[in-house]
Amino acid sequence: MPPDPLFEFGVEAHSVRIVPTCSSRAAAQTPPSRYASSASARGRLALSRCSARVRSSVGNFIANILPPPAGSVSPGESRARLPDGPARPLRAPPKGRRGNVAHFWEFVFPACRDGTPPLQPLGPTPDSHAIPEMSTVSRRVIGPLGGFAIVSGSMLGIGIFLSPPIVAKYVAEPLPFLLVWVAGGLTALAGAVACGELGAMFPRAGGDYVFQYETYGQSIAFASGWALFAAIFCGSIATMSVGLCTYQLPALLGVDLAAHGVTLPGGLQLDGTRLAAVGLVVMLTLLNVRGARPSAGTQTALTLVPIGALVVFSVWALARAGAPPEPSSTAAPALTLGGLVLAYNAVYFAYSGWINVIYVGGEVREPQRNIPRSLVLGSLSVSALYLLLCVSFLHVLGSAGVADAGEVGSATAGVLGGDTLRLGLTVLIASALVASINGTVLAGARVAQAMAERGALWSKLAAIDPKRSTPLRALWLQAGLSVALVASGSFENLLHLVSLTMVLTGSLTVSCVFVLRHTRPQAERPYRASGYPWLPGLYVLSSLVVIGVMLQRALTGQPGALLPLLGLAVFASAFLGHRAASRATKHRRSP
Repeated sequence: MPPDPLFEFGVEAHSVRIVPTCSSRAAAQTPPSRYASSASARGRLALSRCSARVRSSVGNFIANILPPPAGSVSPGESRARLPDGPARPLRAPPKGRRGNVAHFWEFVFPACRDGTPPLQPLGPTPDSHAIPEMSTVSRRVIGPLGGFAIVSGSMLGIGIFLSPPIVAKYVAEPLPFLLVWVAGGLTALAGAVACGELGAMFPRAGGDYVFQYETYGQSIAFASGWALFAAIFCGSIATMSVGLCTYQLPALLGVDLAAHGVTLPGGLQLDGTRLAAVGLVVMLTLLNVRGARPSAGTQTALTLVPIGALVVFSVWALARAGAPPEPSSTAAPALTLGGLVLAYNAVYFAYSGWINVIYVGGEVREPQRNIPRSLVLGSLSVSALYLLLCVSFLHVLGSAGVADAGEVGSATAGVLGGDTLRLGLTVLIASALVASINGTVLAGARVAQAMAERGALWSKLAAIDPKRSTPLRALWLQAGLSVALVASGSFENLLHLVSLTMVLTGSLTVSCVFVLRHTRPQAERPYRASGYPWLPGLYVLSSLVVIGVMLQRALTGQPGALLPLLGLAVFASAFLGHRAASRATKHRRSP
């Protein structure tokens, strides 16, 4: 009896090598006279031929959905090789229809277009164990302390002082109130461990864009990259700058900035608040133009001082004797599932920023160690600080007092120490906001750099200054877009527009861990996500909850609630438009 046609699936790097021990063609040409002695022999021969066809189809399917490593067969060739012949090209289906599931997959996730770098293999083989650097000029100058400061400084912003009143309106009891914040910290930690694995695998500039490019292909990465750079990063820079110059800066200077302003040519009027915000954006851009090292040093100072001071403030508030003020006469709302979800929605955005160090992965020293450590330690530290602050807020103000406060930090400081302590806390909040803006400026430009390296933006934006090792053009483009948003006053609508897209891109990034574990099981992973698959799955699930809340608000017709749906439509249009353009280019170049 001849051996059945078997295929050995060997994984090298991320490619699948299909080695037939007996090809389907050889089995098909085997003389049937050898098996004509019995009906069972003829049945085994028919089963053998059918098995060969099925396994060959499965092999071609896997070979097509996995991207080929550099230097291997071209995307149009099969990896199923006959023992004595070269690879046979796959037969292309007729135009206008897809012949099988593999071609449908190829339509959804096509190969890279000509002129852009192919997906890079990762694995223990001699040709693929090294992770190539996309920018050969950038120097790795950010150490573990700088990475920690980027994560914690980007997280620690105005959210911890504005979100507790929103949470207290839906969750009045202290224990559920604190549990919502614990859930938010656990979600941030879940995302951090997942991105720690991805950041160690791909320590390059770009973060989300690079991970999605390597996992899902060009089109999804193109849509996410444009949403990240043009809207999320630039919109966040504009919003935080205007917020700082609207609330903290006038309190520190004792000047009403809104009462002063200038009129530019064309009739555009800018008040003092927006002029100060423009100056802040330009100043922090100049700091980042000097290089990642001075920017990270400034980030460290602006982060560690507020964190230490806020810890002291919280402990002092807890140690201070005295009962919280009398609760208001308004009855507390009953605890409902909908209220918990809305409260969690506010906490979710208060924890945003934990991901920022992955965008400067190409400039982190020993990235396989320092990127995961920065993500995990930064998320844990800020989560513990948030919980400590919330306990102190409840101790000083009570649940009703927290719910009635517009900005809970100033309200707590006013009860404890009057105007002097309130002014000191304002300085801390301003420092934390500057650190958050600086971390956003540092990270956002690297997304534009990564997109330019792969042809999704103008190629000149990928240029690295040889002296300072920074993407100068990307930094100034980001500054220009941020200043335009500050001047136009449309940044709040823009943030509503991209809020759903921001959650979607984050969940897509974390889902890359699941996909890469399946498609590249032998890839080198210096750090493996702790708690896999439960922690990454928790992050994706929580993101779906937030998306569901936004969709529910949109369906109820609340003011401004339709803007997130418009942002999702823009994301989908960018994806489908890039997919159609890539397909048209591929057909034009095909013979």
